[in-house]
Amino acid sequence: MITYWKTLQKKNYRVCDVISQDSDLPYGFTENKIIKMHGDFEHNNFVLKEDDYLHYEQNFRLLTAYIKASLSPKHDNIHWIFVQ
Repeated sequence: MITYWKTLQKKNYRVCDVISQDSDLPYGFTENKIIKMHGDFEHNNFVLKEDDYLHYEQNFRLLTAYIKASLSPKHDNIHWIFVQ
């Protein structure tokens, strides 16, 4: 997962899906995904201000669910991260 807005240098990565908004998830076709949690310049959907963080789960419902599902079996304290 990428937690900044930088434009990716795709030539350095394997074939992968770049996910930066909810509508990107259903169209992904590869096992490898780059999740741009904080938005990007292409979609102008930055997560930058406190209000953006407070409303993240409402604004990015599918990304939130995907991230939780991806991390939950791998981390014992993932519940703590998302409940805070």
